[in-house]
Amino acid sequence: MRVVLARRRGAERGGPPEVHAYWRPDDDTSTAAWWAPCGAKITPENAELVPRFAGAPCDRCWLLVALGSDAAPVGRDEFARAVPEPAAAPEPVAAPDPAPGAEWAASWSIRATHAVEPGAPRSTLYGRPVVLARCGELGWGPMAPPPGWPLCDGCVPITGART
Repeated sequence: MRVVLARRRGAERGGPPEVHAYWRPDDDTSTAAWWAPCGAKITPENAELVPRFAGAPCDRCWLLVALGSDAAPVGRDEFARAVPEPAAAPEPVAAPDPAPGAEWAASWSIRATHAVEPGAPRSTLYGRPVVLARCGELGWGPMAPPPGWPLCDGCVPITGART
């Protein structure tokens, strides 16, 4: 026997399609009804198999499946321990002063500056210029480095820049 997630075909017409965890025979050609731990019953021809976490889960099925899990229980003392202090973040490396002929690209998602080769591939994205940085990341530009933004961690060893 194995467990599958399924809902009744056409259930969306009568409300949210409730997903149950059914025990299914190993024999795929079997026409025997499938039973869920909550007591729901379905025949294979009326079942629509669903991927994980799709539809509206049956609360009783999820609870009973979780209680029958093979996962090791976690004791209360494991939660009572003090959380270790996170390691200190490394100091950001400042972007070097723009040298003549040097090009830079900004990465707004990580608020860092990337070093760009003068002949690096360029394109447009959302109507704005983008360029491939020396570290392999895509950045907006080329442009002057934004003041106060650090050099990205991937560009530091490539450019040899220091603080």
